[in-house]
Amino acid sequence: EHAEDNRPSHAQPSSLPKHPVLLRVHIIRARDLRNADWMPGQGLSDPYCVCQLYTAAGRKVGQKTEIRTHTASDTLDPDWEFEGNLVGVTSDMLLHFEVRDEDVVSSDSLGRAELKS
Repeated sequence: EHAEDNRPSHAQPSSLPKHPVLLRVHIIRARDLRNADWMPGQGLSDPYCVCQLYTAAGRKVGQKTEIRTHTASDTLDPDWEFEGNLVGVTSDMLLHFEVRDEDVVSSDSLGRAELKS
């Protein structure tokens, strides 16, 4: 048998209110990215990170709910030290992060992650 836990319950630090709020996002760095610029003479990847809000059903919320770091040139270990604000965040949304390699012709994905509230 287990004793009942009488400690006060506290909201989790990651929990968000039901009404829309402003969320400050810090994107610090990435490490050991793959080199998408593998052709001779191209150097290394030029990574940047995009953070977007998605609904719980997996739909992108909109353009105003997206932030982007600067492009770090010719590196597999970017240090962005970026802060940005997302507006209209609610507790049922997902934060979708994607690191991409910026090129003149296209933009290759280097990795992605999601955070749930």
